[in-house]
Amino acid sequence: MLELRGRTWSQSGSVSRRSFMKIGSLGLGGLTLPDLLAHRALQAAAKNPQRDTAVILFWMAGGPSHHETFDPKSDATEMVRGPFGSIETKLPGLRISEQLPRLAQVADRFSIIRSLHHEHAVHDDASHWVQTGMPLLMARERGQQHPCQGAVVSQLRGPNQPGVPSYVCIPESYSSRLGFYQHGAFLGPRHLPVNGGGDPTLGNYW
Repeated sequence: MLELRGRTWSQSGSVSRRSFMKIGSLGLGGLTLPDLLAHRALQAAAKNPQRDTAVILFWMAGGPSHHETFDPKSDATEMVRGPFGSIETKLPGLRISEQLPRLAQVADRFSIIRSLHHEHAVHDDASHWVQTGMPLLMARERGQQHPCQGAVVSQLRGPNQPGVPSYVCIPESYSSRLGFYQHGAFLGPRHLPVNGGGDPTLGNYW
């Protein structure tokens, strides 16, 4: 959407005659539409500076399945549903595993995405796809060819504070030993994750 002095123009083609004339006259003053958009973006950034936020991704290789956590399928047959019962949550209509009572109390504060799926039979290939957004068969053998989301955020957003790493893996990333789905790939070593250490006995399972 582009806002011009209170008028809104959408990419769907809905534009008033007055707004159209204003857009068409930009070039007369040496100001192009990209220039105007860039100027608007700078104004928005000045009014709304970058928020000091972060994302924590729990990548639980070998962790509990969706049937045991957020998608128990309690109404399905015994061959399909999870091994535990389900409980109501604070969000009406949402039921999760009975093993997560404290999360059930705050269910109105998080979202569950159940549409994500893949048809890969190999965990490595599926992990590469989810972490990088790009499918790659035999990812472990071929090596990572596209940057993972942590590296992309590092490149596009950078650290919240100068001198603080923008991408950290605890206790270590899979790129440190294998390099098949948590690497910076063609973004270069600058956007590799910093290994946070932690318990030295909790290294990669491989």
